Amino acid sequence: MPIQITTKEYIKIQNQTVSNGTQTADTDLKLQLLQNAAYLIEGTIAVSLAGVLPIYTWTFTGPASPVSVIIKSELMVAGATVLNLSNQTSYGTVNSSPSITGGLAILKFSAVIANGPNTGNFAFNFAVGGTGTSVTNLSGSYMRSSYGVFVSEE
Repeated sequence: MPIQITTKEYIKIQNQTVSNGTQTADTDLKLQLLQNAAYLIEGTIAVSLAGVLPIYTWTFTGPASPVSVIIKSELMVAGATVLNLSNQTSYGTVNSSPSITGGLAILKFSAVIANGPNTGNFAFNFAVGGTGTSVTNLSGSYMRSSYGVFVSEE
């Protein structure tokens, strides 16, 4: 039985700023997961940090009862050697950068999701922490997904 592969790309079309510590869903970087399907998801997010010693925090959310979730993310701050690596095996783990002087950063992530019986969005969420005033996910950031389904030969 052949497998039909579908690839989709989601590109951030406008900057989105958050000025509080509440995890907020990125309005563009989310995708609908089908029941019992497997996904490979990757993304790159350009971030602007404002204020004195802001902390960029992020998490991923998804449908309830997944079979398996593996997400690796890394954050690199421009002009610094600050690097935050994170590996998680469930939704909802909040990751955070160290306190840094404001500026630009880049977040890259890869995920392998074996979704369970529930449909719902896989979404990227972010917030500001520390003494920072805001964090902004910049336009041009993107998320790409690939998933396969079996198709019958008729």
